[in-house]
Amino acid sequence: MSTPRENYALLSDLRTGPLVSRHGSIDWLCVLRFKIRSFAQAYDNEEVDASLLQLPHTGFVEYDDPRMPATVAKIERDLKGDAGLLHRYRTGSGLDGLTGAEYPFLICSFRLIEQYTRSGRTGDARSLTARLVGLANDLGLLSEEHDPPTNRLTGNVPQAFSHLGLIRAADGLRG
Repeated sequence: MSTPRENYALLSDLRTGPLVSRHGSIDWLCVLRFKIRSFAQAYDNEEVDASLLQLPHTGFVEYDDPRMPATVAKIERDLKGDAGLLHRYRTGSGLDGLTGAEYPFLICSFRLIEQYTRSGRTGDARSLTARLVGLANDLGLLSEEHDPPTNRLTGNVPQAFSHLGLIRAADGLRG
């Protein structure tokens, strides 16, 4: 007879993942593998998503970790649209179970700026910042998403996450 899963807790230090019972016994242990050149959306695929740009911000790795430039290159290749703005992930991969496409999310491009500033790509950071700041409406507000073909703000307006991204990007540019 197996123990119900509600009698367990998964603890992790991002290097190991023990499954601990209510009584304190470790009934399963996963040691994560880190012999990788770049990060991916999940262990079982090579897809990237823009949330990977948050890994240094959360302390998982340093901004100058050798895996980050390779991850950024994949993100730029797979998620950057014709207008130079990032999508959250490739909707065509079908991994999210949703149909249709999305517009680029501004917070994702701001996270890319932060990565650029912290890894020495200041010129790229300044160029993308100018592009994004130019998207603000007449009140200086940013939206959640942007429709490049029509140059329209889409999604929630104003979007606090986009403004937070702008602040973090500006802080990175400040030095």
